[in-house]
Amino acid sequence: MKTHETPADVCPYAAAAVTCAMSEANRPDAALLAHLAGCPACRHEAGAARALAVRLRAVPEAEPSPDLAARILEALPSARRRRFTLLRPLAAAAAAALFAGALWFAADQSGRAASVDVGRWLTRMQHVDGFWRTDGGGAPSQPFTPALSALAALALERRDPGQRPTVDRAIAALLADQRPDGAFGPPGRCRAYNHGMTTAALLAIRQIRPEAVPEVPLRSAVARIRATQNAAGAWGYDTDGAPNTALTVWQTDALIRARAIGWGDPGGYLRKAVRWIRSQQTDGGRFAYDNTPGSPTATLDAMGYAILLEADLSPAEHRVLAARAAESLQAASADGGPADFYRDYFVVRALAAAGDHAHAGVVRSRIASLQTADGGWDTADRWTPVGGELYATTLALLTLD
Repeated sequence: MKTHETPADVCPYAAAAVTCAMSEANRPDAALLAHLAGCPACRHEAGAARALAVRLRAVPEAEPSPDLAARILEALPSARRRRFTLLRPLAAAAAAALFAGALWFAADQSGRAASVDVGRWLTRMQHVDGFWRTDGGGAPSQPFTPALSALAALALERRDPGQRPTVDRAIAALLADQRPDGAFGPPGRCRAYNHGMTTAALLAIRQIRPEAVPEVPLRSAVARIRATQNAAGAWGYDTDGAPNTALTVWQTDALIRARAIGWGDPGGYLRKAVRWIRSQQTDGGRFAYDNTPGSPTATLDAMGYAILLEADLSPAEHRVLAARAAESLQAASADGGPADFYRDYFVVRALAAAGDHAHAGVVRSRIASLQTADGGWDTADRWTPVGGELYATTLALLTLD
């Protein structure tokens, strides 16, 4: 008789929970997310698997020794060794193939995790009040403190359960600073970005660890997103302002995550948002910022494809859009031009959602190569004058993980 039962013995969701925890490419469906919200055993197993994956990805690559196959064969018992003597060339080839596969896996994962402990860098940069701030070497980024702090907390939450005290301090700071109407961030044009990014990031943390973020303030934040959506299904810098794709993507991201944790889509706000974003796609597959001619950019293309592919379209629609996304974004994945952490974050999300993990890996490897010795990213791009090394490091880590 068994004296101990593992979750796999008693829960049909345990294997799926571990599979999704091991790789972001394995996205949990709504049923699994709902189950994880009420099953501590599966959450524990998923957390342990995630931590193991982090440790495995940190193992440095190594070249196999020339005599690896011979040493494997010599280690066999003598009877079995004689039986394999005639098959030595085949065994050597098999061992080489097996090791090559292991090296491929390590190389594939090298773009998923930084070579230096980035968690330590972000933890060191957190202020005593729980926020992250930076001047970025240019215009002050204080107006974007909520968004940067929430995204940094999400990056740490995904990376390592050992970073949770840092994440919890950030969550407490963000919720303490939330306005009575549910908004995150100070009034002004930056609020729409702050609120969308912060709400999406906190919902993503709740997907991983439901007990980390209280439900009531998050529901209030989601309610504000719904209340500020315009009649066409989009968002602008303010309620009466002209809508644009970039802001609409972040609010839609939050609505997708709210639905994923079981909050549904009452009123069809998510459905209307998806319809509006699809309307921004041109015949050539590009995504416009608004109705201005010539406004598509590689960043907008990546944002549009990423959010639509994550929005649970019909299987037929998903296949068509995935093929188009892979074709449209492969050029961005091979781009050797100036760094653009914001663009590449969405390029990887879109390619991964499209199933093109090879090109997503190329982008991740390029991002990983820019890491500095202290674990951060200080390469300048178009947004570092606003967000500095904190922005670059946070987006890089989210892209890799």
